[in-house]
Amino acid sequence: MASIYAVLRQAYWVLSLGLKRLFFGFCNSNATAGQRPSGWTLARNGEGDYTITHNLGLGGDETDQFVVLQAQNTDPDRHAVVTSVAANTFHVHTFNLSSGALADSGFYFYFGIPS
Repeated sequence: MASIYAVLRQAYWVLSLGLKRLFFGFCNSNATAGQRPSGWTLARNGEGDYTITHNLGLGGDETDQFVVLQAQNTDPDRHAVVTSVAANTFHVHTFNLSSGALADSGFYFYFGIPS
């Protein structure tokens, strides 16, 4: 069960950013563990390439207007970026900052749907 602090923090973000829904999660480097909303899945497609599948079925304006608020890597030598989005998925690439090559690493994400 979420702590009251976590609930209040989420409520703050939803209200201050004008979001009607906010989701957050974590994916480890091999996508075998992580915190995520119920019904969502994590998959590692290849080196530094991840797919997060959700059960929202976004359509119409929602598909164009949703916001991935953050994709932050857990390793300071790596960077995470959202590369594509669709009605039920979004993709994240993690890469090595010095070489620019895709590299496995865990990351956090925040996914918001504007009001």
